[in-house]
Amino acid sequence: MFVIFKNDAEYFEYMVDCNGKVCHKDVQNHLLYKLCNIHRSVKLNKICNMPLKNVWYNYYLDYDLIDKNDKNIFVFFEGNQMAYDRNFIIFLKKRFINSKFVFRYTNIICYLNSWTVDYINKTFDLVVTIDWKESKKRNWMYFPNTYNLGLVDNKRNVKIKYDLFFVGRDKGRFKQLVTLYNILSKKGIRCLFLINGVEEKDRIYHLEGIKNIKIVSYQDIVKYIAESRCILEILQDNQYGSSLRPMEAIAYGKKLLTTDKEIINCSYYDKRYMRVIKDFNNIDFSFIKEDERIVYENSNEISSEQLFNEILKFFII
Repeated sequence: MFVIFKNDAEYFEYMVDCNGKVCHKDVQNHLLYKLCNIHRSVKLNKICNMPLKNVWYNYYLDYDLIDKNDKNIFVFFEGNQMAYDRNFIIFLKKRFINSKFVFRYTNIICYLNSWTVDYINKTFDLVVTIDWKESKKRNWMYFPNTYNLGLVDNKRNVKIKYDLFFVGRDKGRFKQLVTLYNILSKKGIRCLFLINGVEEKDRIYHLEGIKNIKIVSYQDIVKYIAESRCILEILQDNQYGSSLRPMEAIAYGKKLLTTDKEIINCSYYDKRYMRVIKDFNNIDFSFIKEDERIVYENSNEISSEQLFNEILKFFII
């Protein structure tokens, strides 16, 4: 049996289909939930390891649903606070002695999460990463991001407003995005680029299709995707693995323009609808602009069920 400890972020429900699996439960009382989140805050506990966090352990799971003697697989997704409570993991290992513990990175290793690596390696039986270079370097399992295809049925047949859509944090990509925007706009490509985290001194306000944002809900991101012909993915420096953008393209039947040269080796790659940017000045503009009915042949490859199957095979072998 799989026991899933979810990422609390809004987009997680779109990434993982937990049907048929036991998911951790949250504290139901709103006030207690806020208090619990503060108490187990990863940032706070990095500064000072808060005592008595075990008072919340009974709230985390419906333990009656899990056989103590079964060979359970506990999967903690990056962003879930309980993953970083070593005492809680020890508590589970003692209670479910035949079980295995998996940590799933959904982002590349960078300055924001590099502090987790040593702890994760020591605590979990298997680490799964979206970055194929990290997987080779650290002997982790590689598996790309996944998507819950069950949530996309009502997002087809939406009126197109944009030819190309990008959303993401700056992370050193802002100048590239402005350069690309200027090239595409001159060719009549309607772009919408939503960029977070651009420093005030670098922001540009005179370009209609570039928006500096503080926050955007994932439901709004899905809306913009549905209104676009093509999704743009610009990898960060030192990123060796795709973001969520290819999965969104497949899920919502959109074309993908990406700087990820390794995407051609991915099981979900479809050369009809995915193009790699090799040179900003040599882009096939008709690929972005042309309307066509898009049906990806390998859409099942991005299902989270595939991820769970690979984890299961790892422990069986």
